[in-house]
Amino acid sequence: MLTDTVLENAVPETEAVSIPSTRLERARYAASDARTWFRGFRRSRPFWGGLWMLVGAYFLLDMSMVPIQLVVKAGLTGLGGWLTGGTLLLCGLTTWFFPTQKLFAGVIGLLVAIVSIVVSNLGGLFLGMFFGVIGASMTLGWGPAKPRTFGRKKKVTDEAAAQDTELEEIETPA
Repeated sequence: MLTDTVLENAVPETEAVSIPSTRLERARYAASDARTWFRGFRRSRPFWGGLWMLVGAYFLLDMSMVPIQLVVKAGLTGLGGWLTGGTLLLCGLTTWFFPTQKLFAGVIGLLVAIVSIVVSNLGGLFLGMFFGVIGASMTLGWGPAKPRTFGRKKKVTDEAAAQDTELEEIETPA
């Protein structure tokens, strides 16, 4: 059985939800939904670390843009820029779509960004290496957001403190 307070707080079924009628209102409503979704996406994963790793991968791949025929002829030495840039790209995407794997992606991204200075044209003229290291560091240091507290902090009253001590006395074995 529902209590009176639950019934009072319930939304009446007859209350109509306003449906946007004009094209502009529908666009604003869709933009608001998209902004809300993106905000949740960004806050629930190491978004900025992944973005910086993707920027670093772009510079690594851009500086090693050699036709694939030349890469095949050159062998492993021509493949270094493609491998480091591609690996950093995958690490950046992994942090976005699999945030639980942030430790793995961050460590591999950091190692690849540092190795790129030797393997890939001085790390994409140091830019790819710099952005890769920054992104991997941000990914490794990321933690889930703590819930925000609004207003004043909760004060412990004497009555609540007395109840807590009573509970502690009951729970502790003699």
